[in-house]
Amino acid sequence: MATALTLLNNVLRGLRRDAQTTASTTDAYHLMLIQYLNRAKNDIEQQWDWQALRQTVTITLSASTQTYSLTVGDKARLLYQKPSTLNGDWFETTRKDRDSKPQVFDVTDSTEYRLTEIPWEKFEMSRLTDNDDTNEKPIYFALRRTGSTYEMGVWPMPTGSRTLKARFVVPQAAIPSQYMTNFSLLVPEEPVWTRALALAVEERGEGVGRPAQSLRDEADQALYLAIEPEMTDDDKSIVPV
Repeated sequence: MATALTLLNNVLRGLRRDAQTTASTTDAYHLMLIQYLNRAKNDIEQQWDWQALRQTVTITLSASTQTYSLTVGDKARLLYQKPSTLNGDWFETTRKDRDSKPQVFDVTDSTEYRLTEIPWEKFEMSRLTDNDDTNEKPIYFALRRTGSTYEMGVWPMPTGSRTLKARFVVPQAAIPSQYMTNFSLLVPEEPVWTRALALAVEERGEGVGRPAQSLRDEADQALYLAIEPEMTDDDKSIVPV
């Protein structure tokens, strides 16, 4: 896994500039390149449900509390379980349709069960018109983005402490300019730094040996090659890459 310093130096070498030798930088041009790296990282993270970004998130419910803030960031995506059209098995995806089942489970005791997802508007209407109904085991949940994170609502109102487990794709924190060797990129590195290099070449507006479009094409090819090993047969049959 590439460190932030490795990514920065890959871009600098592509621009025919000297490599950064220390783990922190305040150089204005380097900071701009790190911005480009983060733009590229965000793009790549949204292009695929990377296995390295999939996480199981724990939500602890409390008696008489129906809404909970999740520490997954506003770019996180809930995973769903979808039946395979080829072999009858199941696979995870963030693509939601009528056959998809949300990966949100109550695991408090030995009778684990999956919660049913409802729109946030239906959740609000339910709790406003339910005469303060309570249940030992909430059976519905809703999600919405609030500021820089997610909020989850559960219904009916729980009567005690319970534990939920939810599967999300959670993008990584931003590539830093300080202590860069402490950061390791989770998604494939080549499409990230190549895409950032293309952005830097476009910004300079001058030749560095290769045109920006050629670098963009290289980044797209690197992205395809990184996604292909993670694809299931179902992905290949329904998702163009």
